[in-house]
Amino acid sequence: MAGGRTKTSPLLKRIYEMVKGVDDSNGWNEWSRHVLAELKRLNDCYTSLDEKYTQLLVEITTLKVKSGMWGFAGSAAALFLAWALKKI
Repeated sequence: MAGGRTKTSPLLKRIYEMVKGVDDSNGWNEWSRHVLAELKRLNDCYTSLDEKYTQLLVEITTLKVKSGMWGFAGSAAALFLAWALKKI
């Protein structure tokens, strides 16, 4: 990710806004911090996986282009060889 920043999902933002205003009856405030920390960790994992997925797509596309070029080069070599043998 550019600048080392992670994307924050809209769902995480909405949950944070909901939890932020809750009073501390029966210890929810403490648990809300744990829940938010876990949601942030999961969001970071998702962002990391998304970046790796994008890298894999780029690598696969690169390999497809290279294989197409090698296929063309092989076909061209075979056609040139057939043409050269025909001239003999």
